[in-house]
Amino acid sequence: MTDHTDNTTRMYPQAILKQYTHIPVQPQWSPYDMNAQFNSDVTWYFTNEPKPITQQQTDLLRTTIHEFLHGLGFISSWNADLYQRFQPYLPTLNPFLTPKPLTPPNQLAEVANNVETSQGPQPFWGFVEFPLDKLLVHDGQRLTDMTRSLNHWFNGNVMFSSIVDMVNAWYASSDVRASAEHVYKVGTTPRDVAIHVNNTTLWVETSLVPFADGSSFSHVDLDLYQHSEDYLMVYDASRGIDVKMLTRMYSHGPIGPKLIQTLIGLGYVVRGHPAPVRPDLSYWNPSKDLVGTTTNPSPSLQAFPTGPARLHTDKDKTKRSAACSLVISNLYFYSLTMMLCWLAVWTVI
Repeated sequence: MTDHTDNTTRMYPQAILKQYTHIPVQPQWSPYDMNAQFNSDVTWYFTNEPKPITQQQTDLLRTTIHEFLHGLGFISSWNADLYQRFQPYLPTLNPFLTPKPLTPPNQLAEVANNVETSQGPQPFWGFVEFPLDKLLVHDGQRLTDMTRSLNHWFNGNVMFSSIVDMVNAWYASSDVRASAEHVYKVGTTPRDVAIHVNNTTLWVETSLVPFADGSSFSHVDLDLYQHSEDYLMVYDASRGIDVKMLTRMYSHGPIGPKLIQTLIGLGYVVRGHPAPVRPDLSYWNPSKDLVGTTTNPSPSLQAFPTGPARLHTDKDKTKRSAACSLVISNLYFYSLTMMLCWLAVWTVI
């Protein structure tokens, strides 16, 4: 959807988009807004158990509410995926962050396969935010301004001859690269990025080094909020404490006052609070000249043969595979800790 208050395209979870009842043509909704799978290996505490929670148990209710809030839109699009994709071809590349790469609905199947395998010509169509990203601020500047700057790279519409050409082009684009590296720096500096909405400031998690996709930006600062009424969206759920105990400590309930303001900022109506101001949205209309799509299937290719990027050898691939395995293992362990995998239905139409 295109937000006309700042002319930015964002991918909306179905749950948020359903709040925008003024959209003239409603999408064809999926049957469910979210799907969830719980890890049966976890020692869960259920609210109907006769005994109090033990130090070995994790409160299922708290975890469910936490993940439910992610599905409602408390999640950022900013990630290190593009850096991790480029780094094998340029090991000295500085870490950087970008929002999620935009993918047009009419991309060609062979182009999608090229992106998946990093073989053949490589497209770039720009970056797309999630609604929460509109609320993220660093030092008085919206991160959306950074997204807009990054989308100037080749005007968000280019087909590179190969992944090496793409990496060389990125390296040569010093201004764009510096912006993405700056976001990584603030994304790994404690209390450097916050949600700012309705005169409320909620600091997001930026203390993890390296930047942790799924934890950084998409949770609140652990040290600041773990023992406060806005505890719900920290990335580490403590064992041995349940929602009932927390409610006795913080009478506001699991959804704290700053989180409530964030939900209102995303577009939700919250009982007892002023109505949200929802932006004017319209369906994103992809340009007909987007490369690698059904309307422009044979675009000219951009080559950047001179530059530091190189194809990695089988030895490099082995090293990279080992590193990825370690990262995946760590992330999988984290998913076991949080005990819930969720899938929200998103749309960029």
